[in-house]
Amino acid sequence: MDRFAERFPIQFFGHVPQKNKVILIPVRFVGPETMTVEAVSIEMRALAALKIQKVFRGHLVRKNVRTVRSIDAEIDDVARVLSDSADLLQRSEKERLRLGEVLMRLLLKLDSVRGVREYRRKVTRHIVSLQR
Repeated sequence: MDRFAERFPIQFFGHVPQKNKVILIPVRFVGPETMTVEAVSIEMRALAALKIQKVFRGHLVRKNVRTVRSIDAEIDDVARVLSDSADLLQRSEKERLRLGEVLMRLLLKLDSVRGVREYRRKVTRHIVSLQR
């Protein structure tokens, strides 16, 4: 108690204040400081595994995009040939079949790529439009 309160006590009429009761609540922190060495190593391994998986998924996506991009470049070449020799294609059934086979081969190659769904769809639509 401070000196002021000792010199001038507060008088209450009918109600006597009680001291505040302090209740201690045990709190247990789970973190690197309180974890055992085994638990820390397990957590570190899990974090390392997540990082490896993230990097590998990125690698797979880049690889698939590269494959679809190469197929898209081949389709552009076929489209250029198609526009250059449109009159030849109308006259020659053999040339039309050959071009259809090339487009079908590219479509099958594109179907073997997993992931990158939207980009693959765009290229597939381009192939189908060229087949018509």
